[in-house]
Amino acid sequence: MKDIFISSCCNQGGCQAKGTLIIIGGGSAAFSAATRAVELGAEKVTIINDGLPTGGTCVDVGCVPSKTLIRAAESLHRSNHNPFAGIVTSGRLTDFAAVIQDKRRLVTELRQAKYVDVIRDVPNVHLENGHAKLLDSHTVELGPRRLAADNILIATGASAAISEIPGLAASGYLTNESAFELETLPESLIVLGGRYIALECAQMFARMGSGVTVLQRSDRILPIQPADITDALTGYLVGEGLEILTGVTVQQVVSLSRFSYRIQGMDCKACAAGLQAMLGRLPGVTTAVVSYRDGTAQVQTAPAFHPHTVIRTLDSVGYNTTLMQPAKLAVAR
Repeated sequence: MKDIFISSCCNQGGCQAKGTLIIIGGGSAAFSAATRAVELGAEKVTIINDGLPTGGTCVDVGCVPSKTLIRAAESLHRSNHNPFAGIVTSGRLTDFAAVIQDKRRLVTELRQAKYVDVIRDVPNVHLENGHAKLLDSHTVELGPRRLAADNILIATGASAAISEIPGLAASGYLTNESAFELETLPESLIVLGGRYIALECAQMFARMGSGVTVLQRSDRILPIQPADITDALTGYLVGEGLEILTGVTVQQVVSLSRFSYRIQGMDCKACAAGLQAMLGRLPGVTTAVVSYRDGTAQVQTAPAFHPHTVIRTLDSVGYNTTLMQPAKLAVAR
């Protein structure tokens, strides 16, 4: 194999996608690529999905569930912090499980309407469920079967990163995926990480009523943003009742309710009813020929692959950008 092609730009004028295409992945990028391939003349497109339900991160465990719960928490917060004179409002959380169930209903409805029903009406597109393994540049193993196509597109998205903190992996910690499925609001919660996903989750749980502590390794939250912005945000969150500790090195996780960390040269211990690790995202590529190291896609040479084979991959092309357009461009090449 010569290289991996990650498309960022392409002149689509006159492009045609003839023959057959296999897309590994079932999220927004995969569905966008499938519809575009059919528009460009593909004879058959097979989408192979595994892991998350059809629709991928955004609808299942990302944008839709997080923003639903964030807005619910905002509604509760605003009802208890009315800024207008002469008006008295108040609110309280009576049934957290009902809030989660409402979120699940919305996720199910949007998954059906925006993905399942849409792809059903696209001709020449077939959806398969199962774990796909690349055998060569035109063949995928799916359980006991082997599927062949003229081209293969990898659009497997990303999953929560697992830190090498001793004891964390075995602790039963929460991620953005599992935290949005809790049916009981934790009385207290420690959030590992201080970037935007960690902070919006931390604020949401705090507004619902959890006592929340954020532990951030860097000397400030959102370290890639200007200091005046992060300072202002820190003050805002602290004003809402969150505890934010920076410059923290977590040393060991004994259990969800007990772990140790180091801050400003001092060894400390902490306990909470829940521990949420928000330590970034990693690509969802785990094939025999594609790996990920130090932020770069790596390709292992394999005799089964033609020397000039290009596997088009959209595993995690920039975690902060929508992949639907790159997916369309990749199938047009």
